[in-house]
Amino acid sequence: MPQPQGGVPNKTEKHESGALFNKALVIEDQEGPLEMLIAALSKTDIPFDVAKWYLQAEEMIRNGGYDLVFLDHRMPRNDPGCTDSEDFDKFCVQLENIGYNLTGLIRETLPDAAIVGTSSMSETGGDIDAKISKLDILEEGYLDDILHEVSTKMHLKNRGRD
Repeated sequence: MPQPQGGVPNKTEKHESGALFNKALVIEDQEGPLEMLIAALSKTDIPFDVAKWYLQAEEMIRNGGYDLVFLDHRMPRNDPGCTDSEDFDKFCVQLENIGYNLTGLIRETLPDAAIVGTSSMSETGGDIDAKISKLDILEEGYLDDILHEVSTKMHLKNRGRD
């Protein structure tokens, strides 16, 4: 797995691949929203990994290599042993409002990473750079607009640290 690069990259410049970001981590537990996020990201040049529960996401964040994180809030802490479509009740009883608790670890481990909240819950909490609607993610241009917005915001934030 690639390690984070030193220094502060200019997020408004495209990387060699042509993408605004090098690699994304998608943290999403439910199949429907995950499929939408995967479909939208697959239209970009941004490679990505997926974490489906809190402890898996925590481990992947600690391993580094991401400069963009899509973060859901309500998720299981451990592997639920099933998907929401296989056993909805068993799956849902394990959900906790814990995803945005990962923002501190992300900021510490991946200080240059942009965090995009994907929770449909009205509360955000945590240190989120942008919030998106998973229902709108497949609309033409929606993800591109969000990525440009976050890229610009990160560039300005990183410039302030120089």
